[in-house]
Amino acid sequence: MTNVQNKVQAAFENGTTAVEVKNALAGKRLHFIGAGGVGMSGLAQLLLKNDAIVSGSDEMKSGAVENLIQAGADINLRQRISMQILMQW
Repeated sequence: MTNVQNKVQAAFENGTTAVEVKNALAGKRLHFIGAGGVGMSGLAQLLLKNDAIVSGSDEMKSGAVENLIQAGADINLRQRISMQILMQW
């Protein structure tokens, strides 16, 4: 688990407040491949509402991608190129 995941899990297990969860996520950088998908876009929106820094990629522009961009996410619409670069690493 990442540091962010550990903090969020500990927050829920210890009954901490929503403010404490928000503080654990604020300023953290997260990147989503397939950001416009139904699962990823919902999670990205939740993170944006908690002041996380969200970036990502998707194959095409959609309503979900537009909503993420309007909420402050940096979404790249050239996912295939992004995946090719990642596969070379």
